[in-house]
Amino acid sequence: MVGGRNHWDGPDQWASLGMIGISAILIWLPRKADQNGRGRCKKCDYNLTGNQSGICPECGLPIPPPPYDAEDIARKLAAIESQA
Repeated sequence: MVGGRNHWDGPDQWASLGMIGISAILIWLPRKADQNGRGRCKKCDYNLTGNQSGICPECGLPIPPPPYDAEDIARKLAAIESQA
């Protein structure tokens, strides 16, 4: 106790707890997103970051391509611009 009062009474307590809670959420969210299957093999959960072959090197499962292809989008934009 400081000055006859518990120093955890009042708004400082809630501000500290709020910062701890927000920090925990910010740490937990990216890990949770990674566990939801983005960048991982659906069969063996192998990390596929940087995989270019389209096949999981761990179990051999074919990996579908991403929903977009940056080179394809660039070609389409160039074609549209050349027509204009």
